[in-house]
Amino acid sequence: MLEYKDGKRYDYTITPADFGLEPVHFEAFSAHHADESIQIAEAMLNGVPQTLHYQLVAANAAFIYTKFIEAIPLTEAFEKMQRLVFTGAMGDKIEQYKAAYAGQQHEYSGTDR
Repeated sequence: MLEYKDGKRYDYTITPADFGLEPVHFEAFSAHHADESIQIAEAMLNGVPQTLHYQLVAANAAFIYTKFIEAIPLTEAFEKMQRLVFTGAMGDKIEQYKAAYAGQQHEYSGTDR
């Protein structure tokens, strides 16, 4: 990671162990086709992830959380984000955005689901 903070440069490495995770081969986070990607995302949004993809999402959210919200250990932040994934909080947030922007034009060219 490369971070600039208060005019200083910080260069450091984070690993799965920093989040309390075991390393996983990249293939565990790949999808074979678009429909599979959609199924993985929908499962996470609904709070019922079926694959390890949720760990990647929770780790990214945990890192951001520790940098911008609360200075806590990455392991603690990961546990917090993991709990949110399993409660369906991601899907709830999407629904809030959809309600807030209902009826507004957007430039999205993909399939609306």
